[in-house]
Amino acid sequence: MSEEQNYIKNCQRGDRDSFEFIFNRYRQKAYRAALFITKNPQDALDALQNAFIRAYRNINRYDVDKSFYPWFYKILQNCCYTQLRRNKNNCEIKEISDMQLNPAWIVQRTEKHQNIITAINSLSAVDREILQLKYFQELSYKEIAEALKIPIGTVMSRLYSAKTRLRELLDKGE
Repeated sequence: MSEEQNYIKNCQRGDRDSFEFIFNRYRQKAYRAALFITKNPQDALDALQNAFIRAYRNINRYDVDKSFYPWFYKILQNCCYTQLRRNKNNCEIKEISDMQLNPAWIVQRTEKHQNIITAINSLSAVDREILQLKYFQELSYKEIAEALKIPIGTVMSRLYSAKTRLRELLDKGE
């Protein structure tokens, strides 16, 4: 049994302090995912907080034999969409200072970077999501399949299609 599984089992037994390990392990990764969906730092933080609260309250429903992050991602995704509906915030990506984002994700604000962001934002929600899970969250095909509740073959197909559409958009922008 992994260290993470031990902490989760302790959480399921009522040990509140054990959840801190889970929170610390996934908060940055989850924040980047929430920011990618909401396109707003404050909305991302609100959704993230709500997702961790929901995960803690529902930890007994989690199957310890499966990967935690795909289960948590589904909760986070639902919280992000709830946040977007609540704020009716479906605008373009806002200017965000580099200090608010993980430097591994955005190194510099270059013209090329802006073209990529613009191209990604013009993709469908399905395409953006599959690219985000694979390349920004670095999930495996299996983890993406679990998170989205779709077969691995569908993950591969959607990913191929999304990359093809993104490449076409980037080629047009050059």
